[in-house]
Amino acid sequence: MSWDGVYAQDRYYPIFKPGDEVFTTKSTWKSITPDKPYEVIKCESTHHNCVYVITIMSDGGYESKYATYHFNKTEGQLREDKLKTILQ
Repeated sequence: MSWDGVYAQDRYYPIFKPGDEVFTTKSTWKSITPDKPYEVIKCESTHHNCVYVITIMSDGGYESKYATYHFNKTEGQLREDKLKTILQ
């Protein structure tokens, strides 16, 4: 893996809730498919306070951890979040 010149504290690491539906556009990973929705099992901070890692179920059926800056919420999840804020 090559370094892209951005330090961890300078990246934006979104925080996801368990049950959120997320996707990635990164195509170099073998165990997950780009643009496919995955459900977040757990989102936790690492030993660096600014870095967050999510746990998802990969295509092979096992739990994998990934840095959250590679992921975004799906359109369906964004609509659901907006409805929840309106109804509260």
